[in-house]
Amino acid sequence: MLKQLLFLPSFIFFLFQLQAQAGDYWSNINEADISPAGERLILPTKSSAFSLDTDRLQDILASAPLESSYPSIDERAILSVPLPNGQTTEFRIVRYELMEAGIQAKHPTLRAYYGRGVDDPGQRIRLDWTLAGFRAVLTLPEGTAFIDPYAKGDTEHYLSYYKSDYPAPADTYECGVKAGGDQKLNIGLNGLAKAGDCQFRSYRIAIACAAEYSNYHGATSAAQSGLVLSEVMTSVNRLNDVYEIDFTIRLILVDEADEVFYYNPATDPYTNGNPGEMIDEVGPDLNANIGSANYDIGHVYGTNSGGLAGLRVVCGGGKASGVTGSGNPTNDPFWIDYVAHEVGHQFGGNHTQNNSCNRSSASFEPGSASTIMGYAGICNPNVQSNSDAYFHAISQAEVSNFVVNGNGGGCATIIANPNNAPAVDAGVDYFIPISTPYVLTATGTDQDGDDVLTYCWEQYNNEVAEIMPPDPTNLQGPMFRSLLPNTSNQRFFPNLATVVANGIDPWERLSSVSRELDFRVTVRDNSLNTASCTDEDDMLITVTSAAGPFLVNAPNEPDQIWYEGETKTIIWDVANTDQEPVNCANVDVLLSYDGGFTYPVTLATNVANNGAIPITVPTLQAGAITTARVMVRCANNVFYDISNNDFSILPVEDNYSFEVVPVSIDVCQGDTAVFTINTNAIGNFDGLVALNWTAYENGNPNTIYFDENNPPAGTSSTITVTTADTTSPGDYPIIVYASNYFNSDFLQLPILVTVFPSNETVGLVSPTDGALDVSTSPVLNWSMISGVTHYQLQLATDAAFNQIVIDTNLIVTNFQPAVSLDLATSYYWRVRALLPCDGPFATARSFTTGTCLGLTNNTPLDISPNGQGIVYNSIVSTTRSEVVESVVVSNMSGTHTWMEDLDVHLISPLGTRVELFSDRCGNSDNFNIGFDDNAPESVLDAPCVPLGQGFTYQPIDDLADFIGETVTGDWTLEIVDDANQDGGQLQSWSVEICLTFDPLPVEWLGFSATARTKDIRLDWSTASEKDNDAFEIERMAAGESEFSKIGQQASTRGAEFGSNYQFIDEDVRPGLEYFYRIRQVDTDGSSSLSPVQSAKIRRNGNGYTLYPNPVTERLSILASEASETVIGYQLYDATGRLVAQQKTSFDLANGIDCSSLVSGVYSVRLLSVNGTLESRRFVVKR
Repeated sequence: MLKQLLFLPSFIFFLFQLQAQAGDYWSNINEADISPAGERLILPTKSSAFSLDTDRLQDILASAPLESSYPSIDERAILSVPLPNGQTTEFRIVRYELMEAGIQAKHPTLRAYYGRGVDDPGQRIRLDWTLAGFRAVLTLPEGTAFIDPYAKGDTEHYLSYYKSDYPAPADTYECGVKAGGDQKLNIGLNGLAKAGDCQFRSYRIAIACAAEYSNYHGATSAAQSGLVLSEVMTSVNRLNDVYEIDFTIRLILVDEADEVFYYNPATDPYTNGNPGEMIDEVGPDLNANIGSANYDIGHVYGTNSGGLAGLRVVCGGGKASGVTGSGNPTNDPFWIDYVAHEVGHQFGGNHTQNNSCNRSSASFEPGSASTIMGYAGICNPNVQSNSDAYFHAISQAEVSNFVVNGNGGGCATIIANPNNAPAVDAGVDYFIPISTPYVLTATGTDQDGDDVLTYCWEQYNNEVAEIMPPDPTNLQGPMFRSLLPNTSNQRFFPNLATVVANGIDPWERLSSVSRELDFRVTVRDNSLNTASCTDEDDMLITVTSAAGPFLVNAPNEPDQIWYEGETKTIIWDVANTDQEPVNCANVDVLLSYDGGFTYPVTLATNVANNGAIPITVPTLQAGAITTARVMVRCANNVFYDISNNDFSILPVEDNYSFEVVPVSIDVCQGDTAVFTINTNAIGNFDGLVALNWTAYENGNPNTIYFDENNPPAGTSSTITVTTADTTSPGDYPIIVYASNYFNSDFLQLPILVTVFPSNETVGLVSPTDGALDVSTSPVLNWSMISGVTHYQLQLATDAAFNQIVIDTNLIVTNFQPAVSLDLATSYYWRVRALLPCDGPFATARSFTTGTCLGLTNNTPLDISPNGQGIVYNSIVSTTRSEVVESVVVSNMSGTHTWMEDLDVHLISPLGTRVELFSDRCGNSDNFNIGFDDNAPESVLDAPCVPLGQGFTYQPIDDLADFIGETVTGDWTLEIVDDANQDGGQLQSWSVEICLTFDPLPVEWLGFSATARTKDIRLDWSTASEKDNDAFEIERMAAGESEFSKIGQQASTRGAEFGSNYQFIDEDVRPGLEYFYRIRQVDTDGSSSLSPVQSAKIRRNGNGYTLYPNPVTERLSILASEASETVIGYQLYDATGRLVAQQKTSFDLANGIDCSSLVSGVYSVRLLSVNGTLESRRFVVKR
């Protein structure tokens, strides 16, 4: 016992001494002084060189406790390692068993370790000591770094370098995916299950090495197997660094691993360079030399072979379906870009790139992608040259579901894991304006208090994007690349540095159109004790073109100067963000001192989102600031904007400043622009500020003047700019100058008046006037007027626009109704320019809709991966009663893995079934297709991935089977999923049904309305009549909202060749416009309407018309065009007694109130400035 007690302090003292001198075993050296004895395989563009005292390093490594003993932080060995900047940093490390006991005993000096930073536990290290020497990968805040031997066989000299300084490999690489044993297991892309269960799983991996690979690493015989094992061990250690963090999975090299290393290319069992052959060779080789029961996943390394792997094969009969080869098979371009990628396939991960090269249903990353399951550097357009060493959230979901819920967990060994899973909340969903940056913030927690959480926000949309790199107009697919996990729980979209620079990152694009953006945040706990665990949460951003872009407008000019304590106005463009659906009622205003990267000062909080707020410039803590920026952010949303340029904030001196609000005004010809000039007294300045102006370029638009030329500092003035009706449209820049009478300080600010033309008429483009057979979802187009920002469109069913069905304001020059118009109906449309100047409506055009009915269902229909033979129905309905003439199915799109499982039919309301397709495309994914009997090719010849690729094909059965049926009722798209395990979603589909209308009983030749002296004559004629009973004459006066029947004409029955008709309307008033239409009535009571015609009898002379007469309430007075202006009246009863009068300010339009008069005869005398105009008699009747 005494010896034991004495030994423990001695050991602790030894360990302390060892660690105290830890940094001494690395020495900076000049790379030029190294004379490499072996081949150099790693040639970074920038690095630091070091020499190593290997004996002392070995002592440190030998003192590292074994991971399985769960050593505390203080019990771990402290290892110093060199950094690329020439400095060193320290890690607390433990040793772990990377190899099974048999192979470890055979190669006892080969060991693997991992650790965390002493000063920053968020830093991590993976290292090993092998025959190649010391090798390590460091995950640092500034990026990934490596420490590698300077040359092959040199264990004394090392390079420390960043991954970003390691050139991309020159060889091209191609990856293939081969169907595997658990290929049918899949998860839907909507509502993915949690990624993992925090169970630490280990898998025995057997890696065969083709002779060419062994030779590359210096081994030409089995006596040198340690060289090959050293490289293989380092590669698996690097994989574990990623797989333990992202999947809670560890790979362990099997016993007898070196039995499948080969050295003679002529005799080894592999066709090096041919992955299609090698993938069939590796399984028999491993089974024969290691035994199928002795490994869980198998792989083969080669050279120049590219990659090929089976999907979801771990633990199954095809578990050895993995091949990786490269012309330079070492370091991260091989281990991460290639090996981790192919092993990822074996564990169930699909490709994540959204480019056309080997795209899959997991294509959530734009372009080539940048995470491990992408094609970074080998799939144009490329996001970057190499993969970052982590997996996308979709890969985590796929792999975790395979090992937790599928066959991939059956052979795993569970390692005791004291780690607890973290939790994360992505927050609520938001509507945001177009073309506006935003920041998403997650909330993460972990009951293990010493874990360092890292966050990774990723867009979660896998649709095929229209344009790559992503374009702001893309309506689907990814817009934002994935970025490395980091300790910040926020991500700016796009990167804040891009916004600060007013730049564009091609792989982070803001949407300029309405669309939905799904996001997933993944939190990794980076456990200090053992393997890490993850959690994730989703949220939705809906971009709406009804608002935005939200922009800071002031301060925006470069070289602005603010002074402490003065008042400044922050101005921003609300851009409709205060309205539905964004609903941003309040904003925060923040100040940055470092050019827009941090915002330590709050200038205003939770103030109204009205576009402007005066603020007081804060007192500086340490001298002048030259890199100030302002941020305005929504107080209850995620979007924001910052000012475009740096400005200065200076300490207060006795001086003055001024600002002009706003800085620009748009006016119409003849209008006036008024700017407010706010002067500020800085310090104790109490003088006057002299104002002046200069107009340049286009000169003075008309007149410019100040209301006060010399306002005292601290007061306000205005500058008024007038324009004339003849002022030429364009920009009128003006400089406002300010000076004082006490010193030579001279300030100037630019303002801008933009004059727009008034009353310009919009030109209607299409449909043409009188167009027939127009779609019920027509696109109305009109010409753009330069400078006009808004247009008003009206659509009506009558020429007088009393029956308006659509009245909307637009910022574009086209419009398509959201709801289908009625079939076979005449419509009238007109447009006018609204902003900046209201113009007149263009002369209205008419069109008549056709006879084809368009029905669409955009409601997603989920197809479950669980269950077999389940029927899914998506329905569209109509209440129309016509007969079907033709049917076309279009835009049928959705997702589904293993398309061969689907049988799809269209079913009419009468139950007729037409098969569209079945059993197509095998294990391919997704569909986007239309069906038409007249398409050039059959669906049997349609391409896959997705099925149809957006084109139209002939269905299996004929859509003509529906001809002759009544259209009324439910039309059903029936989808039957024949098999279990695969699922997806029907996203949308449309059907166009053309209908047969019974011919009209009357063929019209013409219809006119003619105003005469005292009446209006209507004339109409027909070319033919059949089953016509009568014509009803309907009228509506200007100002009324409905037509009413005023007469009827019987049909000339049997007029097979038509007839002529006439009707006289005598109940009309001069000066009032009337609108007429003829309702043709069939013998069965049904009816149809003629076009609308109008007429108006002009007034003559100085006459006035009184109506109604007799009157009960209010007497209206209608004057002719030539009438003299009425300014008053006098009202007399039958006895000549004056009962009411108004001698001035009489409004003729309001008439005379007669509600208090008793029944009888009265006369009214109308007055003008020249005396009595005339007298008229009228009757009051009760």
